[in-house]
Amino acid sequence: MRVITASQFWVEGVTASSQEISERVHKILEDVKRRGDEALREYGKLFDSWDGPLVRKVPRWQKAKSMLEPAVVQALERACDSLFEFHSHCGMKPFEYRRADGAVLGRRVMPLARVGAYIPGGVARYPSSVLMVAVPARIAGVKQLVVCTPPGDDESLAPVYAACALVDIDRLYLVGGPWAVAAMAYGTESVPRVDKLVGPGGQYVTEAKRQVFGQVDIDMLAGPSEVVIWGDDFTDPELLAIDMLSQMEHDSLAVAYLVTDSAALLAEVESRLRRYDARGSAVGILTKDVKEAASVIDAIAPEHLQIMARQAQSLADAVCNAGVIYIGPRTPTALGDYSAGTNHVLPTAGSSRFFSGLTVESFQRSMSVADFTDCTDRTYYTAAAVLAEAEGLHCHARALKARIKEETLQ
Repeated sequence: MRVITASQFWVEGVTASSQEISERVHKILEDVKRRGDEALREYGKLFDSWDGPLVRKVPRWQKAKSMLEPAVVQALERACDSLFEFHSHCGMKPFEYRRADGAVLGRRVMPLARVGAYIPGGVARYPSSVLMVAVPARIAGVKQLVVCTPPGDDESLAPVYAACALVDIDRLYLVGGPWAVAAMAYGTESVPRVDKLVGPGGQYVTEAKRQVFGQVDIDMLAGPSEVVIWGDDFTDPELLAIDMLSQMEHDSLAVAYLVTDSAALLAEVESRLRRYDARGSAVGILTKDVKEAASVIDAIAPEHLQIMARQAQSLADAVCNAGVIYIGPRTPTALGDYSAGTNHVLPTAGSSRFFSGLTVESFQRSMSVADFTDCTDRTYYTAAAVLAEAEGLHCHARALKARIKEETLQ
């Protein structure tokens, strides 16, 4: 574990995205846009050694769950129930009200028609990500979910089949990488075009999402994964080390931060981490006090924040920027990754300053509604006309002034 002070943290910057990745992804996106399924098949052979179908029908739940151990089936059901319970409390709410002058204003809330989900599959299969994406989408009212995942045989895909069946997804597209993003963004002969792309992915998938944004909406530019754990002398160093390691095992770019004002805790955790050959990186940040710790955490704006110090609840109130906050020693990030009920598709790399994690609202859009048919107050038209004239939009002003005349309002 690399240990730095809070002062050193403020001096160090963040790394820029790779221009090489951007250029490679651009070529792939343009190729898929131009050649459709033909390009998808070529990339499948080249990168995934896959010469099978692009689309596979998902078995129904009874058959899908028979392909798994009963304990895995029960775990999927428990996680799904927990997600439905949490996300059922989320979502935009429609409203309408009538003002005293007769004007009616409101908002209509509509689900997105078709959503595309990317489910990683390079290192392992992630049925949990299917649930994290599909459950809030279903609650929002999304009718069609397009799921792309890297190809494989039925045995390796069994957990993903089961998760898809559990949330009524009947078709799985065996397409991975940035070409999967291109397929969902632009549409091909086999893969339908979607309105929004969601789900986690590596550097190439994230860069592809960045480049297609505007053609479709995206949830966020996520990755690499990260956790900040806020600890003090009260914290069990063994639990803390395990939680850091669980985050670092995602991949070599994952980072686990320990923020604390205890040099003794840093030393204890560092000695434990040395026993393991972790894939990601560990960084310890020594702060002077709680106030400085909160400032450092807000600057990192982490994907996951675990607070394992004394008075964890009150410390949580001191932090503004985090994708999700796990409070207390019994609430590890690993629980949130699977069955807590909160979502694990979360903003990373400091973007929790302006992005939120995936939730029901991510799959909804709103339309504002205004009806001035019965409005008796003409000052709204007058004010609008004055502002239009001030901005040099004279036809706007004429349109407004025409409504002020009583006879045109009949």
